[in-house]
Amino acid sequence: MSRSTAIVVCLILAGASYWLVPGLVHPDEIFQALEPANRAAFGFGVKAWEWDVGLRNWAVPGLLAGLLRLCAALDLDDVWARRGVLSIPSLALHAAALLAVFRFAARRLDATLATWCVALVGTAPVVLLFANRTLSESFSGALLLIAFERLDAAEVEGRRVAFVSGVLFGLAEVTRYGTAPFILVVLVWLAARRSALLLPLVAGGGVIALALGVLDASTWGVTVESPRLGGFWHSLVEYTDFNIIKGKAGGFGRSPWWAYFPVLGVVWVALSLVVWRWNERLRASLPLLASLVYLVSIMAVPHKEDRFVYPAALLLLMISAPAFVWLASRLSARLPGPAVIAATLLSVPLVPDGLLPKGSELITLTARAQREGSGLLIVHAGLWGTGGSFFAGGSNLMRLGDDVRPTVTRRWCTADDADDPGFVRAVADDSVRRAIVLNPTDVTTLSLTSAGFRQTDSLGDAAWFER
Repeated sequence: MSRSTAIVVCLILAGASYWLVPGLVHPDEIFQALEPANRAAFGFGVKAWEWDVGLRNWAVPGLLAGLLRLCAALDLDDVWARRGVLSIPSLALHAAALLAVFRFAARRLDATLATWCVALVGTAPVVLLFANRTLSESFSGALLLIAFERLDAAEVEGRRVAFVSGVLFGLAEVTRYGTAPFILVVLVWLAARRSALLLPLVAGGGVIALALGVLDASTWGVTVESPRLGGFWHSLVEYTDFNIIKGKAGGFGRSPWWAYFPVLGVVWVALSLVVWRWNERLRASLPLLASLVYLVSIMAVPHKEDRFVYPAALLLLMISAPAFVWLASRLSARLPGPAVIAATLLSVPLVPDGLLPKGSELITLTARAQREGSGLLIVHAGLWGTGGSFFAGGSNLMRLGDDVRPTVTRRWCTADDADDPGFVRAVADDSVRRAIVLNPTDVTTLSLTSAGFRQTDSLGDAAWFER
């Protein structure tokens, strides 16, 4: 199996994993990426509170908005076609990350064994889950992996590569501000051990920092409802103030420091350390140290979500893959295919129930309503459990209807139950001709039937009504 073949196969698997299970790992992949992009491109979409105060930057949503405008120019109106176009940046970045895995491993093993490292990383369940998601952890994790690989190469190739690594670290930070602990470890490490590479790396990161400042100043200058009316690095300042200085993220839930233990790749780390004692060429001390410091930092923060582990998990996969494959090559005369299978199975604990995608049936049926161009009522899902205006295809007139365009005829709304005022308004509106109900109750079914709806289909826990 060649390197290119391994990368292509892994890309196909990553793409298929999303299309087969298009549910949400976390609502942020809709409401912090697709919805702001939809608003920027077409003028409508659900606005999460972060976008009122400028807690996020427009780098990723701006890129996605540009692709959505391209879709409109090409008359691609189907939501799945548009989602396919938005997969291009994610899968391109994933391909670059897999190539980086190969280069990292090839400096420690031969090309054949390095290809098996690509297969190991690319088929890990946690990687297949995140690779094609519009989550900040997905973008930042891939960029971090490539940045560490380039810094590893800079040990031999010099300052120019260190500058590129700095650019990549900067991009990783822009896509997710929680990436900072990785970068701080890198800066301290270089200052103490590789001072010649520190300045070019800082210069590369500085270029991106300046670009972020310009982006924030141009996008948050007059629109945010905040005492600090935009300016350079507005989103970074707001993020730091909210999450670190004031610690308000804890209001969204708190967990004990050991909550991440079930999703940590301790087997990878332990085996890698053992193998490194036998073969010092396989060592990768800096990314290991950076990952451990990052994990400790997120353990110390009260608000915890399993997805926060992903950037460290991806790095641990990259640095442990050569150890798995090298050990297998010593134990067997054949290619280390069994090691790839074994290591992939060991990564299963990194995909606990809390990370498994939810709401696939709802999103699939919502896209169906979008294609039919009819008003849509979604019941029992909650606003943040839906696919937003991106999948519904129109403004949420009944609940968030302050941003309506005359040309927008498709509309959707949510209701918690049959007594919800939104439900009453929806069933009284003749333009709302479809309803999706999660786990329908007798009361909800009776209320819809009385309003002229009838159930004609179902998918999993979601029932499809129309009139």
